[in-house]
Amino acid sequence: MLGPETFIVELDAAFEAFQAIVDEYKGIPASDDAETETEARSRLIDRLLFECLGWPRSARQELTRDADRTDYLMKDEADRNWAIVEAKRPAHALANPTGEGKDGTRKFKLSGPALDFGSGGGAWSVYREQIVRYGAVHGTCIGIATNGNQWVGAAVPSRSGRGLEDEFAVVFADLNRIRRQFEQFYNFFSLDGVRLGFLENFLQETAWVSYRCLRPYFVERNPRPIATSGLGDDEYYRTISRALDVAFTPIEDDEHIVEHCFVESRESKDADDRLVRLTELLSEVVDPGTAEYEAELKDAGDVVQESLELAVPSAGALVLLSGELSSGKTTYIQRLHRHKLSVRQKSRVRFAHIRFDRAGDLSDVGSVGRWVADQLQDATFSGATSGTSQGQFFDLYRPEWEQRRALFGDATDRREFIAERLKLQRSEPVAYAQRLLGHTVRRHRRLPFVVFDGIDHLSAALQNEVLRIATTFQLNCYGFFTVILDDATVWRLLGDSNPSPFFDYCGTRVWLPRPKIGEVLNSRLKYLKSVFETTDSAASSGSVVRTSLGRSFQWVLSAEQVAKFLRDGMLLEDRDVRKWIEMLSNYNIREMLRLCKELILAPCLRKEKVFAAFATSSINAIGSGQIARALIRPRHRNYVARSNGWVYNVYSFRTSGLVAPLAPLMVLFALEDQRLLDHSNREEVRGFIRVDDLVAFCESLLRIPRQIVMEVLEWLRQSRMIQTYDPSEDAVRATSRIKIEARGRLHVEWALGDWNYMREMGEVDAIGDRQVFDQMMECSRKFHTPGIPTDAMTEASTQFANVYIGQLMAPYSKARITSSEHGHFSAHFLQLESKWCSRVA
Repeated sequence: MLGPETFIVELDAAFEAFQAIVDEYKGIPASDDAETETEARSRLIDRLLFECLGWPRSARQELTRDADRTDYLMKDEADRNWAIVEAKRPAHALANPTGEGKDGTRKFKLSGPALDFGSGGGAWSVYREQIVRYGAVHGTCIGIATNGNQWVGAAVPSRSGRGLEDEFAVVFADLNRIRRQFEQFYNFFSLDGVRLGFLENFLQETAWVSYRCLRPYFVERNPRPIATSGLGDDEYYRTISRALDVAFTPIEDDEHIVEHCFVESRESKDADDRLVRLTELLSEVVDPGTAEYEAELKDAGDVVQESLELAVPSAGALVLLSGELSSGKTTYIQRLHRHKLSVRQKSRVRFAHIRFDRAGDLSDVGSVGRWVADQLQDATFSGATSGTSQGQFFDLYRPEWEQRRALFGDATDRREFIAERLKLQRSEPVAYAQRLLGHTVRRHRRLPFVVFDGIDHLSAALQNEVLRIATTFQLNCYGFFTVILDDATVWRLLGDSNPSPFFDYCGTRVWLPRPKIGEVLNSRLKYLKSVFETTDSAASSGSVVRTSLGRSFQWVLSAEQVAKFLRDGMLLEDRDVRKWIEMLSNYNIREMLRLCKELILAPCLRKEKVFAAFATSSINAIGSGQIARALIRPRHRNYVARSNGWVYNVYSFRTSGLVAPLAPLMVLFALEDQRLLDHSNREEVRGFIRVDDLVAFCESLLRIPRQIVMEVLEWLRQSRMIQTYDPSEDAVRATSRIKIEARGRLHVEWALGDWNYMREMGEVDAIGDRQVFDQMMECSRKFHTPGIPTDAMTEASTQFANVYIGQLMAPYSKARITSSEHGHFSAHFLQLESKWCSRVA
């Protein structure tokens, strides 16, 4: 992303290129007095477009379509059409050179006398007869007519609603005027400028909601940041941190936590009964007591007549384990194997957990098969590679080797045999994996329990390959095969025009709900308390904490105090606090636990209050307002411009020296509107909208340029405030479908109603208006005055936020938005507007 200084450098480089091109053009006379259009294009127009204005040379020239010949169809790197350029010979005057506008350019009606004159008809005839038709055919944004010396630009096809004869055009009447007003010329006709809509903004009454801000003002930072350097040396914080490490360790990383902290539900208990029973039934077939494998053959010649394969079924069971995002599906399957199967059942099972989220780069379907084969090989041979262990290798291929020896005797070449098998393993990994599964049953007398996990974020092609492999195993191998998928992935695959046959062969389906945050935290705190209670006497001395807070205190860290503080003192039982934590973490339990730990240790909560909450067992020592502020600014007294990873500024967006006020929030409004609309219509798949439709809405109603909308959407995706329909997409594209995430909905809620959030974001945002900046600075000084009364501090804070939001809303003042036309979007917009207006009044 380009910053303001980068833009200045690029503009300077473009101007230098312009100077060099024009000087060279004027220094070499034309071949004759009547310079042709082709000469003008090659000597001047081409060079200005490609070397000065930044258009890629892939822009098509002399494009013919339906008998229309276009001189230039200007495209970007993504092959999107942006402009039509019609070139004329220098003798063809396009604009009457008399007259001058205030800023060195001129803006006149296309059909007026300034552009419609003489026998050639000026620029008006070019637009009327060529550009408007070409622009409609190719779907462009602007049309440019030029003879090299004169440049005329207009919005074609127009979205103003006026007829062509009433449209306006901007005119640069000669090269000297371009030199004097080069920044405008560059903004109007360069690739970046056209994408950002500068020409349309200049010509139309309703301006684009974006402005150039190369050197913005920033409100002075809070002079009282909270120091964080000494926390690691404070015994109080070290003790609390150790307790939190125990309480908030990710569940799948610790076998004891898996056993004690998994949140049971009616669905998980039912799944336990079904899957344990199914495991018992399947493993009975391969009970070690039913048959024995002959390790040594007494007579190799009998191998041809004797089958070494035991009589076992050829097909296994296929199970789909699905659930909401972060419902603990991976943890559930680990817990089932470790703690729900009996000792006898586990002795008859060979567990293979194939994690595709840990596979690195899976580039194609072949790499999927190789990853599956590698994981099954490790599970079968306990981590050893078959190619490096001759005993294991021949254990796997012993029947084939003995048959070959029986048929061909000692003439059989062992090295050739090994080379053939290794080649097959690499070229046909799925067939090799099936051999491993059969070997596990027939040789090791174990039931293969294979889990395919972590495929939700693979591409659709790779997901289908995993499901194909699972189906192949179920049809051709005996075992217990389980595929773990999020609900969203399931309905996305089922909605595919060519769904995988996996769902037809899946005989058992298990669904898990997402546990509530209160249940998760209570299970963790109960476990933490049990850990403290079972600590031996030698370690119990560590429960005495010394703190230099005011005086030297000694405080006994009891399990009851810790559990009560974490549950009540930090208000984790409070409905609003739970909702904030859930939504900021997008209901991801792992992230939620990390957020809880960071919140409790946040220095901005003040050590005095935290200690008082512990010492007095008070549940009211820390209020929910302080919790909200700690979530927004966990490390310092004010929010830093560099996001903390949870909270972001959705009020403004900066790119390439441009500021687009409220652009992220307006996009979130539109996505939330779609979600609520789908909810009221009881749509099965809710909230998704095509990016092209959203861009068109933002362009037509809000006047936010397309390029800014696309960059905003990508930033929102990376900030995890929106998600794509296909989670494997690594960027937001025009054809993508997107919806708002829980984190995005919380940002909408805070942006509409939390004055603390408004003030914090205003302190780090770029302010382009000096008068607005001065007003915000005055409010900021009042707020940070030592000893200021609480009421005055609150008033100064809301005044600051009011001025900040007011300057953001100002560019939208011409947007005609009514609730009857745009539903929840307008309700949100009007709510923000009314809050601002009421404060201003």
